[in-house]
Amino acid sequence: MGYTDPLAYDNRLLWAMRMGQNGEAAKHDPKRIPYSFYLGTVGKLLTPYAREVLAEKAVTAGMDLIFMVDDDMLGDPECFFQLAESVINGPADICGALAFTRNPPHDPVLYVCEKGYDPVERTEYFINRPLTRYPRNSLVEVDAVGFGAVVFKTSILHKMKRPWFMSTCGSGEDIYFCYKATREAGARVFSDTRVKLGHVGNPQIITEETHESYGDAVNILKRDGEETKYAWQIMQ
Repeated sequence: MGYTDPLAYDNRLLWAMRMGQNGEAAKHDPKRIPYSFYLGTVGKLLTPYAREVLAEKAVTAGMDLIFMVDDDMLGDPECFFQLAESVINGPADICGALAFTRNPPHDPVLYVCEKGYDPVERTEYFINRPLTRYPRNSLVEVDAVGFGAVVFKTSILHKMKRPWFMSTCGSGEDIYFCYKATREAGARVFSDTRVKLGHVGNPQIITEETHESYGDAVNILKRDGEETKYAWQIMQ
């Protein structure tokens, strides 16, 4: 799903094949959970609707977990197993990999959501902001993550009102989903900053190093302390 070159689908098929191979190997390794994989693809659609369709397919097929990965993400298929471990064994219900926005300042896609109320419209709203000073190489609890690569429990969909991803809010469908999941299903959202992705840009690949170098160049990134929303314990 997405808006990148159709050749990206070849990359996704390679991911699917390697994940299947790793899943088969896990059946003979007592230290790993064996998985059976089902590959679902959606045509070039509006991204929120594409996610809605994929989630519906997973519910109908009785899947335990959903792994979504975007066309423009580069990484290792092994990231599924790393993210799934935190979902299967806890504490996460939703766990995303570390990625960065394509455009400057290349913020990390892990967020704090701040809730408010509009007295004129008489409606609630929320504002999200990125955690630019995130804990490195850790499992970090947040309010929302980007869905460049994410694993979440299918069971939380049964506790949420539909539509799951479609909305008219100003935030992305992935952030909106996380916000709904925490409020309606009591889900806990984590970012595993040990699992790193590259984001296909123009012309470069956006990585953690891109984020750091850009912040240093314009003097906006000061790592004199790690920003926190929660009094969390950093999971090593």
